[in-house]
Amino acid sequence: MDNDNVDEPGSIDNVIDIGDVLDSEAEEFSFTWNWGGSDVLESFDPSTDVVNLKSFWTTPESVALYNDADGNAVIDLSSVNNQTITLSDVTVEELGNDNIIF
Repeated sequence: MDNDNVDEPGSIDNVIDIGDVLDSEAEEFSFTWNWGGSDVLESFDPSTDVVNLKSFWTTPESVALYNDADGNAVIDLSSVNNQTITLSDVTVEELGNDNIIF
């Protein structure tokens, strides 16, 4: 992946429990090991949805967040398994600590 035109990486400050964030309108997107995969979520709503990364057994420090050249938020798991998850039409600035669970 070409990262020449990306913003500075974001950070994730804390780890939360899935039960604390899900409501009846929330959608949970769970991911598993997919070496070198580049997934794109077209319908992620940062006001309610979550990305579940629990199956990676990783910490927020191992994940980079940045906006790609098109302004889409990228969850970069390169240090874990060379995988990225792009949130189409969502920026890193729109994400909160409750949107990604570990």
